Amino acid sequence: MSGHSKWETTRRQKSLNDSKKAKSFTSVLKKIVAAAKQGGGNIDSNFLLRTAVDNARALNVPSSNIESAIKKGLGINVDGKVFEEIFYEVLAPYGVPILVQCFSDNRNRLISELRLVVERNGGRILDNGSISWQFDLQYKFSVGINLNTNNDNNNKWNETKKEKISDIESFELNIMEISGVLDFSIDADCMNVFVSPDGYNDVKEFLDNGNYDVVDVEITYVPKTKVPLSEPEELEVSSFVSKIEEIDDVKDIYVGL
Repeated sequence: MSGHSKWETTRRQKSLNDSKKAKSFTSVLKKIVAAAKQGGGNIDSNFLLRTAVDNARALNVPSSNIESAIKKGLGINVDGKVFEEIFYEVLAPYGVPILVQCFSDNRNRLISELRLVVERNGGRILDNGSISWQFDLQYKFSVGINLNTNNDNNNKWNETKKEKISDIESFELNIMEISGVLDFSIDADCMNVFVSPDGYNDVKEFLDNGNYDVVDVEITYVPKTKVPLSEPEELEVSSFVSKIEEIDDVKDIYVGL
């Protein structure tokens, strides 16, 4: 019995790892689609696309998948299918506004799937323009942070010889001088810099000149105001969002929380 139990544990762990890998693949390919849609298919001139492709290669995503994602973003016929970007505006439980960004080759199928999920879980799909004004389009630059506490200068470099942030306060003061920098947040090992569209080129130039380790760049929609909810209400909205995320054609979801 112990052998069988060990096998079951191993099998479940492998299934979990495969699932996480598949989600990582899907996430990075969706970013490639969006980047190509935004700035074209040339990685030399499209910084968003180059970053997304580099991240995909780091995950060992097959080149054929990357090429298909770029074509998808450009609206080029892929296996007989032509994809388009579609935004839907949704009102979640407790009046929380949500923008749902999709890439689909079949608008009718997508709206049927989305309406079923939304209405079954206490939400409503709204007309275009109903809540999109409640969000600002911004760019999010994620820059690597040096997590080592000693002063060895070698520790602030990664394998690609890009400089990680070692002095967060100094970095913030310097980058805040650039017009268009709006906000910061810190994840486990990255500082996220939120930038208005007008500030994108200047921030990119600052990071390039400093040879900073830009881990990711993406377009995001940030709510102008956030709906105040209790913890149980937030959990309910989170569950609502998770169900929408399961739809294949959904790329990103932006929530007014």
